[in-house]
Amino acid sequence: MECKCGCKQKPIGKFSSFLRGHNTRIREISEETKKKIGDAQRGKPQPWNSRPGRKNVFWGKKHSEESKRKMSETKKGMYMGSKNPNWKGGLELILNLIHLNSTKY
Repeated sequence: MECKCGCKQKPIGKFSSFLRGHNTRIREISEETKKKIGDAQRGKPQPWNSRPGRKNVFWGKKHSEESKRKMSETKKGMYMGSKNPNWKGGLELILNLIHLNSTKY
């Protein structure tokens, strides 16, 4: 099986179709299709940009020191250890590092 990006190299692993770092887009989107997609999205509210600039209710305001302290206290410990989305398993990670740095293997 060859890499689906067209480089004709063989991917490593049973379930991989692409080599790591290769572009996963097999075909390019035409300018006409891009325009159709843009036209369909135009005028719809975007969740990340619903009130930009002066329309935003917090425009020109700043958080007080007390508010910053309260937000900080609320967040403390929220992403510690296994609650962190990047948690890799603690002790298992340490054992893997020891294994990788060992000269026995």
